[in-house]
Amino acid sequence: MQARLTADAVRRILDGPAPAKITDYFDTVLPRFFLRCRPRSEPQPKQPRRPFAATYFVRYVTAGAERRMKVGDARVLAVDEARLKARKELAKADTGDDPVRKRRAQRHAWTWADALTAYLAAEAHTNKAPGTRRREVGIVQHHLATRIGKLPLSDLDISAARRLRNEIEADHRHASHHRRLGGAGAARKALRVLSAISRWLVEEGRLSSNPIAGLRLGSDGERETILASAEDYAALLTTLNRMVAESRMRESVRVCIVLIAATGLRRTEATDLTWGAVDLQAGRLTLRNTKGVRLRRNGPQTEHVGLPPIAREALTRIQPDDPAGSDPVFPARSGAFRINVLRGFKRACREAGLPGELTIHSLRHSVGSHGAMQGLSAHELQALLRHRDTRASARYIHFAERQQAALASRAMEAVLPAPERPAGDVAPLPRRGR
Repeated sequence: MQARLTADAVRRILDGPAPAKITDYFDTVLPRFFLRCRPRSEPQPKQPRRPFAATYFVRYVTAGAERRMKVGDARVLAVDEARLKARKELAKADTGDDPVRKRRAQRHAWTWADALTAYLAAEAHTNKAPGTRRREVGIVQHHLATRIGKLPLSDLDISAARRLRNEIEADHRHASHHRRLGGAGAARKALRVLSAISRWLVEEGRLSSNPIAGLRLGSDGERETILASAEDYAALLTTLNRMVAESRMRESVRVCIVLIAATGLRRTEATDLTWGAVDLQAGRLTLRNTKGVRLRRNGPQTEHVGLPPIAREALTRIQPDDPAGSDPVFPARSGAFRINVLRGFKRACREAGLPGELTIHSLRHSVGSHGAMQGLSAHELQALLRHRDTRASARYIHFAERQQAALASRAMEAVLPAPERPAGDVAPLPRRGR
């Protein structure tokens, strides 16, 4: 039947008796908009005052087929608001769109929770190194799944990614060892993981393009902060020895830091070292499954690192009498996955008066920077630090050139006088009239 659907008319229908069959009330103002009343076959214990269902619908024809689309519950949605929503959906249908088909597609489309679950089970994730997998799982669990899990894939854009970054930066929760989960660094890492997952979704055909490809992720820091002089190295080593003597640091932690500082090893390469990879007689380490090996894909599957005398002497101090090849060089405490050297290193840097920006990875940058300042070529630095190509090594050469130019200026400014500035034309100031 047809009727002008006003607020009073709808109220009379809802307060009236339940219809014996499905009854449609078509609006005379918007003819394809109607109210459908459906009797309930069984009583509803949760809704005893609703003897029948009342729902707003729109009806339209597309590609020769009639479509009906639900607009909302008549007991919740006002009729004027329902009519406005109906006009918008009918306008889409009149332009050739099919709102019903799009709604069905969205209902079966992936959310980011589905995408994150699929990624963690895919080879794109499982083929990565164990440490990388653990970091990605932590980022997904602590940040991505809880913040964008319910979001449809198509709804992620740069503005949503910026909101995600702000939320992570403001996250003050703490995990084990009093480590903060949020912060600027955690936000950058989370967005990098999200970008990697988006690229995987593009390869899988779930996305047409990376939705955050234009977002600036920022940098984790520069290579400028290093142990700049022999005095800095001496201060660090002296502080480490004192902390061990005062029982404020384990000997194995000291040796691990000394090994990284002397060889430029990556932190996990040092902490995951086993005695089977250590040859103190030949003075070298044999590393397998390193970052360079994984990126290389073919060629040698091992890398060799020379041991300077200070590193050999440090390892000799903690070497057991008859170690097995699979025994860790730096065993972790009970219940921990690997030895923790970060807190001891930061404490030692503070006591030694070294820059607060120094990190464990700064020791590796220090090796490369001092090698460049001693005149090593890009290929020699590549072999020293086991880079994949010379582009990564060339950055240390540019840094060394800037450092040498600064040192030259400092050395000669005490000897050579400063250049005189050319005198310009002096114009007389006009006198103020009295």
